[in-house]
Amino acid sequence: MVDIKVRFDEMMPRRKGATRMVGAKLDVKANNRNHLRISTEDSKVSVLVIPMNKELMIAQHAAALVGV
Repeated sequence: MVDIKVRFDEMMPRRKGATRMVGAKLDVKANNRNHLRISTEDSKVSVLVIPMNKELMIAQHAAALVGV
């Protein structure tokens, strides 16, 4: 399960300049409902969430480092 809300909240302070520059408008409700698309219908670009499992990725990299 991906916790999109945490990711979205982490980027909130930095998003204004970057999203304005590319014309993206973020939909907080879509994010809270864990939708894959979190941009509004009138956004100039689509903003999509890429689901990932950070813990699994870290474990795989650690295993590769120690040769498991």
